[in-house]
Amino acid sequence: MGIIFIMSTASFSSDITKGIVYPILKFFFPYASENILKLFHAIIRKDAHFIEYCILSFLFFRALLGDKNLPSAHLLSVLFSFLYAVSDEYHQSFVLVRTASPVDVAIDTLGAAFMQAALWFHRKSEENK
Repeated sequence: MGIIFIMSTASFSSDITKGIVYPILKFFFPYASENILKLFHAIIRKDAHFIEYCILSFLFFRALLGDKNLPSAHLLSVLFSFLYAVSDEYHQSFVLVRTASPVDVAIDTLGAAFMQAALWFHRKSEENK
């Protein structure tokens, strides 16, 4: 959660990550237009939301599961991830160069739900062996 908090600061604003991502994209796609670079930059930033909340959801699940089989661990992991996503966007609303976005909350929650679905299917497949 600390890493997500840090990534919500001005240090990881779009203008800052643009300075890192654009040169890499230009290296791999030297003839890409500015619009294509903007698109890929936006996709990479949204993918980061999805991935970091996959990981957060997994960590919540492991913390909730412990040594017992808690049936609601999957649902609670998604709920806690959603609540943290809301609080993260609220935090960003106070950072001058960042904006709070309900779309980002949806992407974050989708990442958390995806992880829980994957864990649930994995556990069910292990039980059927």
